[in-house]
Amino acid sequence: MKPQEKTYQAPQGYSADVVHHTNFFNALRTGGKVVEDGTFGLRACAPSLAANMSVFEQRVVNWDPVAMQLK
Repeated sequence: MKPQEKTYQAPQGYSADVVHHTNFFNALRTGGKVVEDGTFGLRACAPSLAANMSVFEQRVVNWDPVAMQLK
């Protein structure tokens, strides 16, 4: 028996960008918490930024994921 395939489709008119920015601005206005904090953002983008630095500066860039900083 072949498993049934399921496909997720966002509701009509849904925009992840709008939800993300709405959450961020509401947190600023009310002093609430954001879904993704600065640590999450740094962990998400730092490896890509380090890779770009490596390419543009033509050198090896070492990243310490625990300290979240360049070595």
